[in-house]
Amino acid sequence: MLTGRLTKARKTKLKLVIGSIILICLCVICPNIVNNNSDKYYVPTQPVQNIKTREPITVTASLTSTATMLPLQTDSPNFTATTIFRKSPTTTLSATAIPSVTKKGIIGAACIPTYQQEIARVIRITDGDTIRVVMNGKEYKVRYIGMDTPEMSDDIFASASSNYNSNLVFGKEIVMFKDVSDTDRYGRLLRYVVVDDLFVNFELVKNGYAYAFTYPPDVACAKTFSEAQRSATELGLGLWGLLMVPTPQVESTTAILGNNNCDPSYPDVCIPPSPPDLDCGDIPYKRFKVLPPDPHRFDRDRDGIGCEG
Repeated sequence: MLTGRLTKARKTKLKLVIGSIILICLCVICPNIVNNNSDKYYVPTQPVQNIKTREPITVTASLTSTATMLPLQTDSPNFTATTIFRKSPTTTLSATAIPSVTKKGIIGAACIPTYQQEIARVIRITDGDTIRVVMNGKEYKVRYIGMDTPEMSDDIFASASSNYNSNLVFGKEIVMFKDVSDTDRYGRLLRYVVVDDLFVNFELVKNGYAYAFTYPPDVACAKTFSEAQRSATELGLGLWGLLMVPTPQVESTTAILGNNNCDPSYPDVCIPPSPPDLDCGDIPYKRFKVLPPDPHRFDRDRDGIGCEG
């Protein structure tokens, strides 16, 4: 009986010891009062009985915290640019997704078949339809699509076209668009060119400083340029105002033409079929489009342009 009581007393004392230890640990680890205006956490005093003397004792615990700034971005080798745009499905890293020049609102440019573009700076004017540009640190020759201008040997006509072209693009940043072909047989880039919200190819034809001329397969703007040339011709703009011919020659030519009997070899002008055989001096036209079989042999060098001299 006495042995049972001793055992029970020991068990009670052991429970008190374990309980005290648990209480002290809870006081140290889990404080329930935090002072937000300080960098320390304080644990209130808790009365604990001394196991031997049964007198209350006071336990005070404190924790000190140190704030650490975490970097906003790590140098992880797995970090990629696409992570930044993961929440924005409309964002893209493609250079052509949002063109620096949009064709919308640019007069005549609706016929350009693509939004794919190249940015270049014009460094030299070769003539009315050819320029030199620098793009990505490399120099290129660029030939305007869908039109033609007088060669430099034609003096006044060539100078007028070249000067007008220079006023439009020289020293400026341009945006270039392809049609079908990338280059011509001379290695020149074939491009539609936009600068300062102007469609350069179209402006040259519309103002009479170039002839509409179709070079298949790059024909997307052929109709647009043909209509622009018709308007420039009727208004006598640019070169069309310089191509004045004496009235008697016009009258004699009109008489030869008869009832609008136009040969299909010369689609942009009205020239009667052979016979009689005509020479360039018999007609009021210069530098017009020529298609086979060219019965009057206006296109001596077979480059598709009649009466170039």
